[in-house]
Amino acid sequence: MTVEADSGDPVVVAALTRCGATVGRLVDGVGDATDLDTALADLFGLPDDLRPSPLAGALVVVLLRLGPHAEPRHVQHVDALLGIADRDPPPWPEWADIRMLARALAPMGRIAALATGDSPQPADLRALLTELGELEALLPARASEAVGHHLQLVHTMATSVHDAMHDDEAALRRIGPDLERLRAQIGDPEVSAELTPMIEVTSRWPDLLLAERRSNLPVAEAVELLQAAVDAVPSHRRGENFPEFAAAAGATTARLRSLEGLIGQGSGSAPTDQQIAALLARAEHPDAGPARRATSYRDLGAAVARRGSRDRDPSRIDQAVGYQRQALAAATAAAPISTAVSWSGRPDYLLSLLALADTLALQWTVAGRHDSLVEAEQLLVEARELAVGPENMLWAEINERLSSARASLGAHSGARQAGLDGLRRHAWKVLLQSDPAAATAAARGATSDATRVARQLLAAGRPAEAIQALDAGRALVLFAATELHDVPTRLDARGRADLAEQWLLATASGEPEAVPVELRREALTALSTPADPEAVGAAGPLDPPTLPEIRAALAALDADALVYLVPATSRDTGYAVIAPAQGPPASMELPGLTLDDRSDLDSYLYALSNRDAARFPVGPLPAESAEARGVADPAGEGLPREVELQQVESRFADTLDTLCGWAWQAAIGPLLEQYFAHRPAAGSGRPPRVVLVPMGSLARVPWQAARRPDGPYAVQLAEFSQAASARFLCASAVRTRVPLAPVGLVVGDPDTGRVGAELTAARVEAYAVHQAFYRGGRYLGRRPDGQPSRSGAGTAAQIRDWLTSTRPGAGAMLHLACHGVVEVAGEETASYLLLAGRERLTTEELIAVLAEVPQRVLGLVVLAACRTGVSSRGYDEAYSLGTAFLAGGARSVLSTQWSIPDQATSVLMFMFHHFLATGRRPARDALRRAQLWMLDPQRQPPEGMPPQLRRHLAQTDPAEVVAWAGFVHWGQ
Repeated sequence: MTVEADSGDPVVVAALTRCGATVGRLVDGVGDATDLDTALADLFGLPDDLRPSPLAGALVVVLLRLGPHAEPRHVQHVDALLGIADRDPPPWPEWADIRMLARALAPMGRIAALATGDSPQPADLRALLTELGELEALLPARASEAVGHHLQLVHTMATSVHDAMHDDEAALRRIGPDLERLRAQIGDPEVSAELTPMIEVTSRWPDLLLAERRSNLPVAEAVELLQAAVDAVPSHRRGENFPEFAAAAGATTARLRSLEGLIGQGSGSAPTDQQIAALLARAEHPDAGPARRATSYRDLGAAVARRGSRDRDPSRIDQAVGYQRQALAAATAAAPISTAVSWSGRPDYLLSLLALADTLALQWTVAGRHDSLVEAEQLLVEARELAVGPENMLWAEINERLSSARASLGAHSGARQAGLDGLRRHAWKVLLQSDPAAATAAARGATSDATRVARQLLAAGRPAEAIQALDAGRALVLFAATELHDVPTRLDARGRADLAEQWLLATASGEPEAVPVELRREALTALSTPADPEAVGAAGPLDPPTLPEIRAALAALDADALVYLVPATSRDTGYAVIAPAQGPPASMELPGLTLDDRSDLDSYLYALSNRDAARFPVGPLPAESAEARGVADPAGEGLPREVELQQVESRFADTLDTLCGWAWQAAIGPLLEQYFAHRPAAGSGRPPRVVLVPMGSLARVPWQAARRPDGPYAVQLAEFSQAASARFLCASAVRTRVPLAPVGLVVGDPDTGRVGAELTAARVEAYAVHQAFYRGGRYLGRRPDGQPSRSGAGTAAQIRDWLTSTRPGAGAMLHLACHGVVEVAGEETASYLLLAGRERLTTEELIAVLAEVPQRVLGLVVLAACRTGVSSRGYDEAYSLGTAFLAGGARSVLSTQWSIPDQATSVLMFMFHHFLATGRRPARDALRRAQLWMLDPQRQPPEGMPPQLRRHLAQTDPAEVVAWAGFVHWGQ
């Protein structure tokens, strides 16, 4: 290709001539990648005003011919080439189409450069996604199927990068289904063969992106994940098709393999000399840009530090510090990333600050250099200032390291504050999500991090701050499901009418994912900033309550103390952490506070249940079911239900007694005998009133049934409630009291359509409760004779209508005697009430329904159904049917910890309402009095108890733990 030069400079003329000849060979199809490198270098080496448009246009055509086979280092020049060609567009009829196809190729190069770290200035991902969307809208009419699908694939990959950087777990979860839809759309077998391997790789990309940014994903696991993705591409295609993906995957695999074990997560030994040499060569490669050099020097410094730590070699550590300083210098030279993403500031610089601080801290550990620790603390302070707040992905890591450094320097107050500040990251990330499933994924690690910080604070004798730490990781999914309702009104109150309007527009469709993550971030930032930062005690939604706030809540609830129960581990003791209504906070070491494996407990409780239709079908059970629960079935033909239950009861007869004895020794005994015994109750003549927050598997334990060795149960010595967290305790305390009235809604055994799943005692219970105490209210479901109520069958719609009713006559009491179900299928979980016609009312629906009518006042909700207090999002999330009502504004809630027995429950529930209505007792005291009545061998049924319930009383042993201890009180 001949190009005339306007310059008389022989160097320019020579470069133009050489460039034209090279481009000519490439256009003729006889050039290779080296020729393309040379042509690009010659063209961009010319003065800007002497770069010929025809050459730039011809190179664009060359790159388009390569299509998906073009290498990232070449594709990244497409934008610049188009800029040159547009000065004097080629007079080709097809130039408009060529230009559009080239625009589709350019984003692919930018994404690849961003993924591999080759780009000195990472793309603005939001602008890039907008561009890709526009191109997708234009391409189908003009481009081949291969180009269109290729662009969709790149768009999906760009979206995964964007979503990972914005903490958007819900969007990341959608990447897989999006790719499956793309795969299904490909009709051309050739295109399918070309794209399918890379769809396999891209489907793993979200996890790969998070592997290096999420501390709870070990490096070894990340290596296996990425290697599996690379292996998904057939070997004969790895270097041929979509090399930008293969290069990114290969480079990341190599990095992770070199890092495996360097941070103590893997089982590998310290790096070899050959591995260190390879890392050094990568760091010093002449073609590496500042971002790549920063990454490579960080990896090299980490490898050398690992070697020096193993060998306790100060000289190696000194060398590692030097490499980390070079990484910081390279990061300083790199351009900053857009502040629109959660890696606000400069991510390479932040990462390099952290890496250098870590290595300096190691230098202090190995060589005892105090000046290194001082510098590490200063670097971490700079990193914290640059990170700004919990919206930054590195916020938790920065504060964790800063806390450790300050503690080592003796600055204990600053260390404690940094540890607490770091935990705010968990609340931020969970609140940012658009649905409970995504919030659950975002909450991973919250409890373990919060417990770790709390243990450090307890070791330092700071129980009040330890409660703040524990609360920072507790019930976050439930909090997120209720905290950000009515966002526009709250934004208006903060003076952000602009954001309020954007939110209303985004939510017009009714779909939570319709709100862009950037808008959610901006709204959360506005709501998280105290309206008056100078005000004493000013706090936002990310901050757990303080000790004075907890004390005020306890006083309002007439309770004596909030007690967190922290389970013991193989390395650490358990604790009771106590916030009293009066006096100083305290903690008690409880080394035996661990459940170990008590799966037999669940088997026993489930086996005795008949209000859990989903788990125990009526009729003969298959042999494998019996075997799984330890029931003898010699013939292998399945056992009749009643025979199986008898054998289960016989086998596990001692389980609950053992558990109750353990609960006393492990926690309740020390609490009552060592702490409360020396503290007078707030009200004279009454037992201690304790609000428990049992963490982890401790939520399974019926603490009120803890049994002292000489016989009494804890419920006979104290009054117990539970709270989802200190935050929810405070929320309950400030709500206005609702007086009891003889109106409300009672639901008894709705017809679910399941043969044999009737709850005959539940319908007797519900009808008796309605007739004796709430005759002015409404009754739904089945009457004791099995006939449907004339008021309604008890459908989900009828209960929703009552929950949203603001009619004065609707009442404020809800009693549900029906089936409760908790389903777990892999990562998918669900908890719901099973109602008439097999309709479901889920936890998520309840939260949404109650949010629609914040003016609706619920005084009491009684969930006389199975497992309504069991979390469907993990024990520490406290996300259940019962807590959904509590979070939705119900003043008091009774829920169940296990699958409750039908007949015994019917008696307990009647007695609860008897003490509530006739005795005019608060809900928590009415429940305790009903439980004490069940335990009393001299018990006498009240006059109003109907004959059918008296028969249930005669047919059961009310004093059995399973009969009375499954109910827990929450709230007022």
